[in-house]
Amino acid sequence: METTIQDVQNHAVRFMWSQMLLETLLQMSSPSNNTNKDLLEEARRLYANSERFLAVIEEFEREYQADDAIK
Repeated sequence: METTIQDVQNHAVRFMWSQMLLETLLQMSSPSNNTNKDLLEEARRLYANSERFLAVIEEFEREYQADDAIK
């Protein structure tokens, strides 16, 4: 397989961007409890007329664990 200088440069640029993205994500603070509270309040407002969705929102509030977000 022949690798050109352009290929190597493209890979280097992609690697650099991925490293910058990773560093940025690692430096971001984790969401506060207020973020979840705001989300739940907005969801309740939007689905105030739906007992079915309100039950799902309540279940989410009771059972959600941040560690379960990405598996």
